[in-house]
Amino acid sequence: MNDDIRALTAEVAADPSSLAFLDLAEALRRKGQFEVAEKVAINGLGRYPHLPAAHDLYARILADRGNFEHAFDEWDMTLRLEPRHLGALKGLGFLYYHAGDHGQALHHLEAAWREAPSDDGLHSAIVRLRELLSEAREAPPAEAVTVEAVAEAVTPPAPSGPITPFGGAESQPGQRLLIGNGGLCLAGGMVTWTGDNVAERAASEAETVVHEAVRTADRIGLGAWRSLIIETDGMNACLLSPTARTILLEVQEREQPIGQITLTAERAARGARAWLGEIS
Repeated sequence: MNDDIRALTAEVAADPSSLAFLDLAEALRRKGQFEVAEKVAINGLGRYPHLPAAHDLYARILADRGNFEHAFDEWDMTLRLEPRHLGALKGLGFLYYHAGDHGQALHHLEAAWREAPSDDGLHSAIVRLRELLSEAREAPPAEAVTVEAVAEAVTPPAPSGPITPFGGAESQPGQRLLIGNGGLCLAGGMVTWTGDNVAERAASEAETVVHEAVRTADRIGLGAWRSLIIETDGMNACLLSPTARTILLEVQEREQPIGQITLTAERAARGARAWLGEIS
């Protein structure tokens, strides 16, 4: 292994544009030299920003270092460049499983298995996930988390500057709302950086956006909606449906990666489902 690393290092040093950086970073990763491997991967990505294998490699290094949120973004980018990339599908399946979202984990691993039907490890993981989902459907409701814990999860942090979400209403970054039928605010909050409460307006606009998206998806045969991402110059937002009759609106600063916002919103949606089960 050491001889391979030395040889690959010499090759990359002699030709910085060489794709040997992929093998070098992978060899360093396998040896546990994650910091050096990350530097090699980042340098390679600087030269090949649209290379799926480079993003997949960087994601694996990040995952090894426990940086799951940024690994999510890199695997998400890999799939944007190559929608059937096996490594990215498996990686995202692992991250969703780690986050406790067995449905999304199964979705990604089944897509990976279609690309590698002879992978026994994938098959075993899929069988186990199907069992977990079946048990969850058949089991009585688990003990719900406390209302206080959910309230903490949906309470906006201190403002760091104004951004503009739905309908021109300004909102602090890092806020979220749980919205019921008719645009009713069930939990959370959304205020402007000057302290004005815009939760009801944002909830109403969010419901309208989802309604139009569902109608459009139905017209062109896209199937049921799962999430909506909104990117603007001032902010990013994610809309999810924790239950059939609720909407979760997550608003974050523009600098936050889209994959991270989505993952945060999905975690909040799980907490919302638990809370709704407790008060129903």
